[in-house]
Amino acid sequence: MTNKTFKLPGGKLYVIASVFPTDESMASAHGADSVQLGIALASNKLAQAFAASHYAVAEVSFNTFDTARVQSAVRTGNRRLLLWMECWDSTLEKQK
Repeated sequence: MTNKTFKLPGGKLYVIASVFPTDESMASAHGADSVQLGIALASNKLAQAFAASHYAVAEVSFNTFDTARVQSAVRTGNRRLLLWMECWDSTLEKQK
């Protein structure tokens, strides 16, 4: 699993983004491997987005993967935030 934490400017909140390759989680016509993307907003640093009390998750088939996005709309105090993470297969760009 790959995790990245970002502190939001001007506050005490953290965005936690996680990418988790799985096997046998989401079978498709092209195989059983998949990738889960998770994103969360928390008041402290967490090891992964999936450890937060509220998080958004998206899962895509790995063998046909080229782009995936996970989004979450959250409210903190008087602020509304849209969190998103997008991942893409960078090897496809090299093939052009």
